[in-house]
Amino acid sequence: QTGLTTEKRIFNYRLSRARRIVENAFGILSNRFRVFMSPIGLNPEKVEDIVMACCSLHNYLRDHKISRTVYMPSGSVDGEDPDTHIIQPGNWRLEENSQGWQPLARQGSNRHSTAAKQLRDYLCNYFNSSHGAVSWQYNMI
Repeated sequence: QTGLTTEKRIFNYRLSRARRIVENAFGILSNRFRVFMSPIGLNPEKVEDIVMACCSLHNYLRDHKISRTVYMPSGSVDGEDPDTHIIQPGNWRLEENSQGWQPLARQGSNRHSTAAKQLRDYLCNYFNSSHGAVSWQYNMI
């Protein structure tokens, strides 16, 4: 990331970290609940109910002492070494993906919209403000 300002490097780090957390969440859900391993042929309202039910069940199993070590053993999710910043992939990434995660076709040009740029600038400013900054972010770039 040469040539980027500190603010943009912070933004890129925080965006990358958020993306990794979302990938973990979907990866864990699809690994634990096989309904997500292939396209779900139901209307969006039913799919929303299925997602919410799986999230609720996931949280229940993760939060209870008896099931926690079986359901979410150490190494299940991605981690980041605080000294080297190297990402340690979670075990869910080792599972074979079925038909659930399919590559998207090109959606148009690589040029961003004005609204996307405004949102990115807003988030960059927020992540670097006294309200949005976290104490450890400067150690991670």
